[in-house]
Amino acid sequence: MRTLRRHTLALAFSLIATACVSGSDSTPIVTGASPDGSIVVGDTAPPDTPPLPPSCTVDTPVVRAGAPNPSIEFFNEEPGLASVHISQATFECATQVVIVSDADLNRVAIAAVLAAALKAPLLVGSTTTAGIIGFEIERLAPGQIIAVGDDVTFTAPEWTEIVTLSGSTSNLAVQINALAEFDSTIPLPAVPGAATLITAVNALETRSGLTPPAVPTTTTTPQSSDQTSTTTGPPVPLEIEFEVPSLSAGTGETGVAILVDGNESATALAAFATATASGAVASLVDSRDLRAVPGAGRALQAISGGAGSIQIFGEITIDSHWQLDVIRSAEELPGGGFLVLPRLFVALYGNPTTTALGALGEQSPAEAVTRVKGMAAQFAAAEVPTLPTFEIITTVAAGNPGGDGNYSNEMGSEIIQPWIDIGAQQGVYVILDLQPGRSDFLSQAMRYEQELLNPHVGLALDPEWRLGPDQLPLQQIGRVEATEVNQVIEWLANLVRENDLPQKVLLLHQFRDFMLQDRETIQARPELQLIIQMDGQGAVSDKYVTWEFLTGGWQDHPWRWGWKNFYDEDRPAGGIPPSDVLQLVPTAVYVSYQ
Repeated sequence: MRTLRRHTLALAFSLIATACVSGSDSTPIVTGASPDGSIVVGDTAPPDTPPLPPSCTVDTPVVRAGAPNPSIEFFNEEPGLASVHISQATFECATQVVIVSDADLNRVAIAAVLAAALKAPLLVGSTTTAGIIGFEIERLAPGQIIAVGDDVTFTAPEWTEIVTLSGSTSNLAVQINALAEFDSTIPLPAVPGAATLITAVNALETRSGLTPPAVPTTTTTPQSSDQTSTTTGPPVPLEIEFEVPSLSAGTGETGVAILVDGNESATALAAFATATASGAVASLVDSRDLRAVPGAGRALQAISGGAGSIQIFGEITIDSHWQLDVIRSAEELPGGGFLVLPRLFVALYGNPTTTALGALGEQSPAEAVTRVKGMAAQFAAAEVPTLPTFEIITTVAAGNPGGDGNYSNEMGSEIIQPWIDIGAQQGVYVILDLQPGRSDFLSQAMRYEQELLNPHVGLALDPEWRLGPDQLPLQQIGRVEATEVNQVIEWLANLVRENDLPQKVLLLHQFRDFMLQDRETIQARPELQLIIQMDGQGAVSDKYVTWEFLTGGWQDHPWRWGWKNFYDEDRPAGGIPPSDVLQLVPTAVYVSYQ
């Protein structure tokens, strides 16, 4: 069983015990005058203090060999304490340590590139973390501390040399770029946030320095309450809400992985710098759903032998544990990612054995791939990626009872599997559509458990063909109770969770209000993306009326919406064009052609 530990501020600092011994000497930065003469060497050890402890080399990071059950730790804490945990996870000791205040995101960014260049951990200080950072400095036993800015509050052993770089953020950048001997520099963006992190990672990868944006920023000195800020322009806030991009840094060769919520900007910069310095890997995540940023999964899965230690920083939900298992091991959906949305599914609908039930059966699987990709290309104007899809009628409502008396013919694996296989090869999603007759949806869905274990295979329920015990196909429109739909949802969601699969589509067909009984009580689960498809046929003007009726109050529903076009039965034939599908309100995330 894996080790899961959730930490709070009451951290046991028993890790402070032993400094590493390596036998090589520390190499401090040359502390000559900078262009503005603002480098200060502060409080070096007096002659009668004890000698420096044995130094360590920069090639002695923490190494965690990959294992089926890695050490996994979740944290929800401010940047200072987070940077200490990151340092503890990656360094046994360090010849140098870089410290910066948490008051300015640009300053944290330029300190990050310095720490990576020195192969040193980056600690982010504040007035509340001076003692904690002091403990970590003592554990690391560095010969030298480089403080980026004179507003950093920390304690250090008396034998440690302290180099303080002073001045404005622009002057600090000049000093750091000179001391690290960067051949090139990259300007930071004018607006902090995602672009700051992206720019910093670019600098880490290219071993470039950073320069602040042209707009001046605020420099604060929070050591005491009677000190004031020197304001030269608008402040640069540390945390900016944004859509988290896929962004990683470091090689992962040590087997240590650090995942940071993308809105925790200062913590993310500390993780990127320290991971790059130590040979770990750091990646952004969205802690509301770890599956939302596919780059984190790619970073974890790229670690040779697997991650041996994983730290996650951000808000923790009840689903974080299994979501982590998904991104550690799951195959991504066609087109990338572990979540169904955002994208537009463009589906060819029918049954492989006949042309009478839809266009899918009009050609071979290989020819259908070409056709459906061409259909998806017609939606190039969509604001989201399109995903070609096969919606296969897997159980077909029948006019005779059949051997099991349920008025439904279930397709065997020999018919369905070739479509699933070519879908996996060609990047086509596959949805198994159920017309249960007098059977029930759960019983039929469970027949196809093995097929549904494929990450690119979802499920559709068609209540039109859910019959009562005395009903026959084509004599009435069927219906299903919400309790039966919820049974399928629970079973399919558990299948996804227990097998570490990416999110699946669960498509519900509807063109009459009564088809989904008590629809408001249908339960949403994070393992599934529920989509209700308006699949009626006929005059387009009538279909728009049905669409508006079925989607009424869409802002309050937990599911998304789909549209269906019929090549022959719609008037005009073929239904509405792609441009009109893209204009539907609410937005359609699924469109199929029968």
